Amino acid sequence: MAELSVEVAGIKFKNPIWVASGEPTSTYDKIKRGIDAGAGAVVAKSYCAAYTTGHETKRPFPLAKFCILGYDRKPVTGKNIPKFYTNYCRSGVIQWCRDDEDQWVELLGKAQKYASQSDSYVVGSIFGSKVIDDMTRFAKKMEQAGLKMLEVDLGCPNVEKMVEKGALLKVAQDYFTVTREICKSVSIPVFIKLSPQQADLAATSKGVKEVGGAGVTCMNRVLGLAIDIDNARPFIWGWAGVGGPWMLPISIGWVSRISETVPGFPIVGSNGVYDWQDVVQFHMAGASAVQICSTVMVKGYSMLKQTIEGLNGFLNAKGYRSVQDIIGVATKASINYDQMYRTPEYREKAVVDPEKCIDCGKCLEVCWFEAMQENDGVCQVDENICQGCYNCRVVCPIEGCVTMKPAASLVK
Repeated sequence: MAELSVEVAGIKFKNPIWVASGEPTSTYDKIKRGIDAGAGAVVAKSYCAAYTTGHETKRPFPLAKFCILGYDRKPVTGKNIPKFYTNYCRSGVIQWCRDDEDQWVELLGKAQKYASQSDSYVVGSIFGSKVIDDMTRFAKKMEQAGLKMLEVDLGCPNVEKMVEKGALLKVAQDYFTVTREICKSVSIPVFIKLSPQQADLAATSKGVKEVGGAGVTCMNRVLGLAIDIDNARPFIWGWAGVGGPWMLPISIGWVSRISETVPGFPIVGSNGVYDWQDVVQFHMAGASAVQICSTVMVKGYSMLKQTIEGLNGFLNAKGYRSVQDIIGVATKASINYDQMYRTPEYREKAVVDPEKCIDCGKCLEVCWFEAMQENDGVCQVDENICQGCYNCRVVCPIEGCVTMKPAASLVK
């Protein structure tokens, strides 16, 4: 049996599967359900202390809307939800149903006591504000309640369309200022949840570490617009946060960049998980733990157990001893463009099997380097021109007709 436990910022978690901050973690009972499903940690729904102090004068209204888009960019439901769905949503905040921050902190402390019985953790989440004092005060209360880790959400996309925009920070220096002050106010690890709406998440992560941050969560949703072309208007009335499994390559791309730029700095992956295979990708990119929200929302808490079991099964089948064995392996195996050009194996050429070729002409049409040529009803490759780009293999309708071989093996 592979070892699923991971250490993140000095804390040992029984497994790396966490429930991300969101509606599935917005009450004590919901947090409890995540814990009961086996999650190594549950990140509580973000709370904005500024709304209770009056610093945020334009109090938000309950405008949460959720829309799942399929492959045709149209809303889907139930069994028609595909793996690579788009979560187009406008999320609420905890203040919709609870005004008293002390009451919320008390519930989080209660939830942590319950979580400890299952060797799990509740991570407190603070919604970004223009007033740092409100965030530091709230952080202290969470620590005093017994929470062992905090996450600061500085990247919620929805607030860009609100009157009060304190939660979305696009300038790295703002991240550093907030991180420094919150970290000074508590002794427990503080993770910063990054917004993809800035130029370089790796550079921001480096700065977060330098000012005392324990790690980063990569990454939040993006602000986007999905349009109903039949009715000439946006779905769910306008701009909304965009996330879901289709985002996986983007999310793990930043995880990989951060792990290269800030070696050893803890990263919690987020935004893109549908199943255990996506969790494996996050780990191989460099994430120590992985958060899930959207798929919990569309599949329920039971998917957490399935994901944990799937991850364990993969590790066992591949002969890995622990999750730690796969963290960052793909990033370490990646080579940059300059290295690619100098690697003999990268210099592949296409080869056409004349016995399988049906002369459909598809490869001729899409060979953008004009290396594919027709000769007596069979396509052939000019090796001197071929770039080894794979496009002919992609479009060929006959399996095994077009293959790739290292350039060296084609030299006569």
